[in-house]
Amino acid sequence: MSPARAIRYLLLLALLLPGPALAQEDGEEEAPAEELPPPTPPTPPPPAPPVPAPFKFLSESIRWTGYYENQLAIYSLPRNEHADPDGKPVDLLDYNKAKLGIRFKPTPGFGVQVDLVARAFLGTDYHLADMLPERFEDDLALLEMYDPSMVRFAMEDEIYLENAFLTGKVGRFRVRVGKQPIRFGSGYLWNPSDPFNVIDMLDPSYEKQGVTALRLQLHLPHEILIEAYALPDPFGTDIRLEDSAVAARARVALGQFVLAGHWAYMMDTAGVDPLATDPDEYLLRSRRHLAGLEFVGELGGVGFWLEGAYNNMPRDSWKDFEPIGKDWWIEALAGVSYTFPGGFTAMAEYLYNGRGDNDPEDITLYQWFAYLEQRLRYLSKHQAALTLQLPIPQAFTTIGLTGIVTPASPAFVLNPSVQFNWSQHLTVMLYGAISWAQDEDSEYGAMGQGAYMRFRFSF
Repeated sequence: MSPARAIRYLLLLALLLPGPALAQEDGEEEAPAEELPPPTPPTPPPPAPPVPAPFKFLSESIRWTGYYENQLAIYSLPRNEHADPDGKPVDLLDYNKAKLGIRFKPTPGFGVQVDLVARAFLGTDYHLADMLPERFEDDLALLEMYDPSMVRFAMEDEIYLENAFLTGKVGRFRVRVGKQPIRFGSGYLWNPSDPFNVIDMLDPSYEKQGVTALRLQLHLPHEILIEAYALPDPFGTDIRLEDSAVAARARVALGQFVLAGHWAYMMDTAGVDPLATDPDEYLLRSRRHLAGLEFVGELGGVGFWLEGAYNNMPRDSWKDFEPIGKDWWIEALAGVSYTFPGGFTAMAEYLYNGRGDNDPEDITLYQWFAYLEQRLRYLSKHQAALTLQLPIPQAFTTIGLTGIVTPASPAFVLNPSVQFNWSQHLTVMLYGAISWAQDEDSEYGAMGQGAYMRFRFSF
């Protein structure tokens, strides 16, 4: 290879291959190779402010429940000449109802429950002559001349506490004070041994207002329960010692049977003063003693319940007053039920009311007044009922039919119902009242016909 060609080859090789680093001057450090900066990490969100201890305690201890409900009623009274000047055969009644419930358990063994209800009505003016037997029209006309408010009434908008009570529990002992659910007996349509509650015959399972009381409970071994009650006046509005009531109850479970006995001593409606000038003084009260028994059990898949009560209301010193009912009477109830495969349930009940009358002509105007004010819960001496219920799970629906008869003076009421549980929040119920009576003066002769539709949205 010639020298010139060799030199060109070496120069080309030097351009293609990396050469040695250039020499640094004395005292000069080698510059580091330039690198890309690492990616910036995302900025974390600011921490949530701590929940103050009181608010955290309340959020963990309080549970809120409630619902909104609307019910529309279309009904026809037997005589409809006073409430409606045109005498139209059909009337409407609508109400809106809202309920808010609070359950508060701050510590184990202690709790508070409050249920606040508000109701607003539309279409609420009534005249007693449209509902009472026709033979009382002259008496009602005289009362209306004296005081129109005595024969007319209206359902007013209201806000009230359905329940409001405190509960404390230590070991086997529990105390509850306030407006609370209290129930004696096990009847579905009637409770002759329960002096504190009135069951709505058209909707027996509908919720009921609590009763203001101090309640002491002692749970003993072998499922024995002993209760004592002090009530400031379950049937009045005045809190006076002489009008207060006391009650006691004992219950024992014996396998599949339950036996209970109870006693109550209270003021109750006993008669009327025809010469009273104040409507609040028209109904008179007297001390009532009640002693009741209850027996519930199951045999061969058939459930049964028996309950009864002896009542005594002495009125020996009454001279110018009209008594309602007798000085003493017995009420008794017997019921059976059976659920077939598939959920179909049949239930029957029979009621004997010693305070009632077989002949509607013997039911006085004063008894009717007490009945409309729910001081008397029934007027007939004998009543029987049959209830049928068929659940249809695939359609989230329950179909029901209840029939009530008074055999002594033939009359009956049919109560068909359909309930749709479309979700855990929305329930729609349709039910009705179809009545017939051979004697229009009987208890169910004045009921008329009605259809009801109820919507409820729960939260």
